[in-house]
Amino acid sequence: MNQDLLDAVARVLGEPAGGLVGTHRFQGDLVFDSVMMIELKCALEERVPRLADASLADLFDGVSTISDLRERLAVLCGQPVA
Repeated sequence: MNQDLLDAVARVLGEPAGGLVGTHRFQGDLVFDSVMMIELKCALEERVPRLADASLADLFDGVSTISDLRERLAVLCGQPVA
């Protein structure tokens, strides 16, 4: 899921995934707005269809960084958080 997440974030940003790190904050470092968060959810749903049942709040409430979102996705997908 980690590379899928980085690829999805990069796709929304229109930049290569290589420069992204887990500590990047969506609203601070990456300057994500609400439309970009919806685009990110859609991009993640393409990779993990079961996320279609998750609301934006399920995915993003309390999530600040890429690492936070990776952990949330692991919980939502029933995977152990590494």
